[in-house]
Amino acid sequence: MSDGKPSPNAAFNALSDGHKAFVTHYLDHFNASRAAREAGYSENSAASQASELLRNPNIVAAVSEQLDRLGITAERIKCGYAEIAFDGDIADAEEFLTCGAKLKDLRKDGKLNTRLIQSVTITRADGEKSSSETRKISTYDRLRALDGLAKVKAMFVERSQVEMSGTVEVTNGVDPTELCDLAAAAMSARPGREPQVAPVDADGGEGQQEPPAPVD
Repeated sequence: MSDGKPSPNAAFNALSDGHKAFVTHYLDHFNASRAAREAGYSENSAASQASELLRNPNIVAAVSEQLDRLGITAERIKCGYAEIAFDGDIADAEEFLTCGAKLKDLRKDGKLNTRLIQSVTITRADGEKSSSETRKISTYDRLRALDGLAKVKAMFVERSQVEMSGTVEVTNGVDPTELCDLAAAAMSARPGREPQVAPVDADGGEGQQEPPAPVD
């Protein structure tokens, strides 16, 4: 029995099978041409078809609906970029880099925001009498995050609708097409993702991995 609330998949369910396939693949990687090919469109026309599909108001509505359902909103993306752009200090990682502290312990104690770290490499060298370990961290690109944050801010211009081969309603002043583009950019910046630890031995081979800090 219906409770009167609209289905969270209403826009997606209204699409044709071909359009559903495109949206499904597009949400996997945000590459429109690839999604068009995977949905069965011709290899030769995939790029042009993808451009047309992303201008289809029904597809835009379905993608926006699915992003909402997954919790990928402009506000969450903004917060993720802001965290990279403004928070954290390399000095916060000193205990990990020089004292052998574990990431999960520093995170638990509130001493290090591991979400700002993209990757960690631990190099070990064993000598006859002693061994040594070198730790390096790579953080997410702050300038790239600032650029993404600027795009998010531009999305909050007051508008009520956007013309796109028809009329598409804009929710909370956000154009769904721009939200899709921003989500695609966020896939590369990966705000909120835990760092992957990749230890290597001195000869270049992989060593035993230290697991990344757990995600809340």
